[in-house]
Amino acid sequence: MPIFVKRHFAPLVLSAMGLSTAGYAIETSELSPVQAVASSSEANHVNAEKAIDLNINTRWSSQFTDDEWLYLDFGQAAHFDSVTLNWENAHAKNYELQVSNDAENWTTIQTITDSQGGQEELTLNTEGRYLRMKGINRSTGYGYSIFEIKTFGYLLESNDSTDTIASERLIPVSALASDQENNNTGAFRAMDGSMSSRWASAFNDDQWIYFDFGNNVHFSNLDIHWEGAYAKEYAIQVSDNSIDWTTAKTITNSDGGFDGVPLSADGRFLRIKGIKRATGYGYSIFEIEAMGSGQEVADSNTPVDNTDENGEVVDRTAPEYTGEGTAPSYNQDYLNLTEMTIPEPFPTASTEAAPVASPVGPEGYTPLFADNTPLLEHVQYTEADGTLVTVAGFRPVDRHARESGEPWFNSQADNAANNWNQVDEGPGRHLTFPTFYFQNRTMSLVIRDEVPAGRSRVSVYLQVNNGKMLDVGMSAFHSMNPMLEGFGWAALGGFLNLMDTPIPSTRETTARYCSSDDGPFDCISDMIYLAPFANDRCDPTWQDCYAEPVNPYVYSTDPTVPNENRTFNIGDLIEITPAFFLEKGADGTAAIDGGGTRYYSQEKLYVVGKGIIPWYGVYPRLNNAPLPAESLSGGTASTSYNYSEEPFRSFQQAVENIGGENMQRFVEGRRLFHTSFKDGKHSESTNINPVFSEHADKIGDRFNGERCFSCHQMNGRSLPAEVGETIETMSIMTALESTGDSFEADPTYGMNVQQLSLNSSADDYSVTVSGFETVKEVTLSGNKTVELTKPVYDFANATPTVYSVRQAPQVIGMGLIEALDEETILAQADPNDADGDGIRGIPNWSIDPETGLKHL
Repeated sequence: MPIFVKRHFAPLVLSAMGLSTAGYAIETSELSPVQAVASSSEANHVNAEKAIDLNINTRWSSQFTDDEWLYLDFGQAAHFDSVTLNWENAHAKNYELQVSNDAENWTTIQTITDSQGGQEELTLNTEGRYLRMKGINRSTGYGYSIFEIKTFGYLLESNDSTDTIASERLIPVSALASDQENNNTGAFRAMDGSMSSRWASAFNDDQWIYFDFGNNVHFSNLDIHWEGAYAKEYAIQVSDNSIDWTTAKTITNSDGGFDGVPLSADGRFLRIKGIKRATGYGYSIFEIEAMGSGQEVADSNTPVDNTDENGEVVDRTAPEYTGEGTAPSYNQDYLNLTEMTIPEPFPTASTEAAPVASPVGPEGYTPLFADNTPLLEHVQYTEADGTLVTVAGFRPVDRHARESGEPWFNSQADNAANNWNQVDEGPGRHLTFPTFYFQNRTMSLVIRDEVPAGRSRVSVYLQVNNGKMLDVGMSAFHSMNPMLEGFGWAALGGFLNLMDTPIPSTRETTARYCSSDDGPFDCISDMIYLAPFANDRCDPTWQDCYAEPVNPYVYSTDPTVPNENRTFNIGDLIEITPAFFLEKGADGTAAIDGGGTRYYSQEKLYVVGKGIIPWYGVYPRLNNAPLPAESLSGGTASTSYNYSEEPFRSFQQAVENIGGENMQRFVEGRRLFHTSFKDGKHSESTNINPVFSEHADKIGDRFNGERCFSCHQMNGRSLPAEVGETIETMSIMTALESTGDSFEADPTYGMNVQQLSLNSSADDYSVTVSGFETVKEVTLSGNKTVELTKPVYDFANATPTVYSVRQAPQVIGMGLIEALDEETILAQADPNDADGDGIRGIPNWSIDPETGLKHL
C-alpha cells in the first residue's frame, strides 16, 4: 500500500540565468515532491514512496494492468523544465506525462511511444502542482516499475498562502462503522496498519465507516485499499461533529483494488459512505491512508508535557521519524505516535511518603492522615471538556460470573420448556484466586466516556501492572437471546498496542499485546466505540446480537418493544469482562514466572456517565442491571450479586470500584495474609504457588496460627468453639490484677496466650471450652424459654488472674472507617446522651505503640 514520505521544499535560488521575474532570474533546480500517489502497488515494499525516496535501489511497482499511474504532488504550483525517469525492467512501452492543479483535471503535455525504458530524460516547459506518469501500454506481463523520478524546475510564487500546503500523513485516532460482517471485521481493522486485516460491512448498500482525526484538519488526499467486496459508487464526506456531513467527492465508477482520491476538504471526521456495492457482499476495506495538514492534539484533550526537568523537549512516545531514510511502516510501529493524538495525560499518584499529621483538637489527638496525604490512585476523574475517565481494576478468576456448579438457566424463560436443572452440583469458581494470581496478572481498564462531554463515544484502554499480556480479549455486552444457554457475548474485541516496542517473535505483526512498560493510553481496544447494535444475523424475533465496533444503539429488555437505534445517553449500560493470556515458555507455562497462561476475569457493569456500578441479573438471561441503591451497604464499593454460589468467598473480594494499581496491592496483601510465617507457603495450592521466602521462618517460638487467615476465617471472624475444642483462633489477653491505670503482664503468658509451639517439648498453653454456664434465663410469650450463656474456659497451664477472650475481627470493611476524617466521626459523639435518644456515642482513643501518638 502507498506510504507517503514527507519532503522538504527546494529553496529558490536567484541568479542572472534562467527565466526573469521582476528583474530577477530564477535558477532551475531539483524539486522535492511532498508526496507520491499511485493507482496501485504490487506490494507494500514497492509503494509510491519508493519512487521519490532518493534511493536508486528501491522502486515503485504497480499491479499488472495497463491502466496504472503515478503522480507527484509538489505542495504548490511549480514550473517544470525537465523530468528524469529511471525505469526498472518492467517499463512502460507507451505512456503520457500530464499536469494538473487539482489532481482531478489532467492535461497531457507529452506522449511517449516505443519507450526503451532505462533512464529517460524528457524536456518539459509547463506548470502545475501535480505531475503524472499515466501508463498506456506495458512492455512486459508485469506492471510498471520505476526506481526513481527526479523533476527539475522552480516553485511559483503565490499570492494566496493557502496554495502551499505541507502535506503529511494524518493518523486517525478512532474509527466507527455502521455495521460489520463479524467480530473480526470491525471498523478499527481499516486503520490498524495491517493489509491482512479488514473492515467488512453488512450485506447492503447503505453502509458507512468514518474516522476521527482528533481535531479539524485539511484533507488533501485519501487512499483506499479495497478488498474484493468494494464500492462501485460511494461518497467521501467530512464533518466537524460526526453528525452533519458534507460530501467532498463522489466516486461513481470505482474498479476497486486501490483508489487514490485527491481532496480539498476540512473537518475532524472523514466518512466513506457506500452508495452502490460491486458484489453481493458488503463493503470491505483493508486500509485507508489520509494525507493533509493541521493535525494536532485534539480539542477535547490537553497536550502531553514533553519536556524534562530542565525544560528540554523529549520524546515520550515512539522514535521520531526525521524525514530521512525509510519512514517507519505501519507494521513496524503500528502508528506513528509523534503525529498521533492521544488522550489527556493520566493523573499519576504521588510516590512521596505520607506526611505525619500534627496533634489537633481539645483531646490533642493526631489525625491518621494529614490533610496533604498523597492519593495512591485516581480511580475516576473528569477532563477539562467533561470527558469522564474511570479506572477499573481486574484480577484473574477461574470461571464466569453467572456459572455455578451446574449450567445456569432462568426460571421464567426455561421452566415452560422444562429446561430447569433441578440438581444442585455445588458452587462455581468465579470468586476463586487461581495459582500465581498475585503476580503478573492484574490490570486496569481505563474507560474514557465522552458522552458527558456531548459526544457518543466510549473508548477503553488496557494498562498492565506487571509483565506482558497477549491477546487480551474483552466482551462488552452479554447476549440477550433467550435461547442461549452458554456464556455468549457477540461483542468481542481485543487490545492493540500503539507503541513502537518489539513484538514477540511468536506473535503476529499486529501488536496485540500490552506490557507494564506501556502508558495508560498505549493499548486501545479495537472495540474503540463501545455500543450495542441489532442486525439480521440474530433470531428474527430477538434483534439483539452485538459486535465490535458498532452502530450506537440501545437494547430494550421488553421483547415487545422494538430496538431503538440511537447514540449513547447518560445511564446506558455496558457490561465489561476481560480475559487474557501470558506469553508461553518452552514448557508451555508462562515465560515470565512458570505459572498459568490463560485466565478469565471479573464481570463489571459500566454505566455511561457514572462509572462502575455493582450489578445483578435481570430477565430474561440475567443481563446486567445496576443493583438498587438501597441494597448497596458499601455504596459503589459494594460487591455485585453472586450467581456462582460462593457466599463463603464473598468476604475475600476486592471492592467493586477498585482501580488497577490498588488491585495489585490487594492481591499482594491477600498473598501475605495467606502466607505461612513458618515456611512461606500459600494456604491455597501450597505446592504450586511460589513460596514467599521473605516471610518464612518468622513465626517465633509460640503462636496461635501460622498465617493471618488461620484466625480471620475466610476474612471473617473467628469461628465459635464447641465444647472440648481449643480456641487458638481467638486472642486471649492476659494480665495480673490491675494496680491503677496500667496492667502488669501475666508471669506465664505475658500479655497474650500463644497456645501453639514448634517445640514438641514446650509447655502446653492450650485453652479449651469446657462447657457453658447460664447467665440469664428469660421466658417469652407462649412460655418459650431462652437462655443467655457464656463459655467456661479451661487453661491447660496456669489460669491467668485477669483475661479477656477476643474474637478476631472480620477483615471485610477494614479501612472504610479510616477513610472518614476524624471530625466527621467526632461530630456524632454524645457521651452523656444529651439528645435523649438513649444512645451514647463515646470516642475510642488508642495510642500507637511505635510512635506514642494518640489516634481515634
